[in-house]
Amino acid sequence: MLVPKQWLHWGEKSGLKPEIRRWGELSMYHLIGRGRRWRVNCHQKFQISCPIAEFDRWANSLEYETEIPKSESEFREAVHHMLQIVREKNSKKFDNV
Repeated sequence: MLVPKQWLHWGEKSGLKPEIRRWGELSMYHLIGRGRRWRVNCHQKFQISCPIAEFDRWANSLEYETEIPKSESEFREAVHHMLQIVREKNSKKFDNV
């Protein structure tokens, strides 16, 4: 997987930090922050999960995905856009109840 070398720096500036994976290692491809998990998958997609409290595994918890951002401004826009979409999607769930 190829992500820009500044990836973790961009994540930190957007409120995301590397997630500590098994065996205590940090992952460049798995981030955590803003109440959700984030990752780059093997198909080169940047993904956001459901809220951490509801997270089971990625197969059950994926909420939205987009292309990998190539610049810091694209990264910030992607994070903002993805959060906005999942929040709207979740608010519509409760409107239909």
